Amino acid sequence: ENEDGILVGEYRKTAGEDGSEGETAPLFGALPEKPDGTFGWVVNWKPDNDGRTSSSTWTAQRVVIEGEPVLQTTWLRRSEVVKPGARWESTLVGQDTFTRECL
Repeated sequence: ENEDGILVGEYRKTAGEDGSEGETAPLFGALPEKPDGTFGWVVNWKPDNDGRTSSSTWTAQRVVIEGEPVLQTTWLRRSEVVKPGARWESTLVGQDTFTRECL
């Protein structure tokens, strides 16, 4: 983070079930305007084995659950397609909850 409220860092996926290192990628975003406000960030992933790229975005809000702060997020991941008509199947949407251990 910097003094302008810009979030810059590295997103690290969790390690694979086989014990392999998790993938990392640059992360850019904007911090909330108030302590428990909403905010978001973007990650541009490295090309896959076929050379195709993908990007993910998260929108988040810090909330307190059972006395512990967590980030509740909704994410969207768009993968590069070869045919424009395949765009719907190239988009995934989901939700994550990040705890202090994840941060």
